[in-house]
Amino acid sequence: MRTITKTIDLYKYDELNQVAKDRAMADLIDAEIEMMDENSPFYPACEEAERLRVPWFLGSIIWEKYESTLVDILRHVSAEYLEDGEFYGFNEEVI
Repeated sequence: MRTITKTIDLYKYDELNQVAKDRAMADLIDAEIEMMDENSPFYPACEEAERLRVPWFLGSIIWEKYESTLVDILRHVSAEYLEDGEFYGFNEEVI
């Protein structure tokens, strides 16, 4: 048997480059859309997309209207990301 140990560099949102930050943002928006219900703080964007008859733009509408809120979420949760912005997990030391 052989054991190999791999080291993975993990980053906080603010440590990512802009491309990786954009991926983290897009992934958060996708997760919010998947879980969205009428109690979601982003539900007004869903109503707007429906009113405009462009539901496929919901993610873009959320990004445009709520970017600062989403950035605050990404900065203040104990999430960690891979270098490309892919969500890795939560820092259990912080939780």
